[in-house]
Amino acid sequence: MDNGRYIWCRNCGAIHHVTAFDRYPIYALAGGEAQALPANDWRDFMARHAGHRLEAMTATGNDYLPSGSAFDPMGIAYLEVSNGAETLLLRRNRKRIDEALNYEIVNGRLVQTEESLKSKRKRSAKR
Repeated sequence: MDNGRYIWCRNCGAIHHVTAFDRYPIYALAGGEAQALPANDWRDFMARHAGHRLEAMTATGNDYLPSGSAFDPMGIAYLEVSNGAETLLLRRNRKRIDEALNYEIVNGRLVQTEESLKSKRKRSAKR
């Protein structure tokens, strides 16, 4: 279901992955019963960033999973995306299974090796 579409807020750096799941309800337990709560992640993102400079980005198809598989919900992944003018590297992760995936732009690029794509991250001058 990954369409490779992202929205990047240039004002605050937030990134939203646009998916078919954006409109799926959130389920919460209340009194021992599951209740479906309406949700629209895309609309919420757009409302939080109204008036900000937003850019559409599309995945280039290059990605790197340093550990685990693509199906590991806790796995870290690096993805190349483009806004049409520049190619950027996204880091995807989450700290807890009940949290949404987090995306952030990191310095670096993916480089092709004999066996796979690997992340070549630039080291910060600050220590």
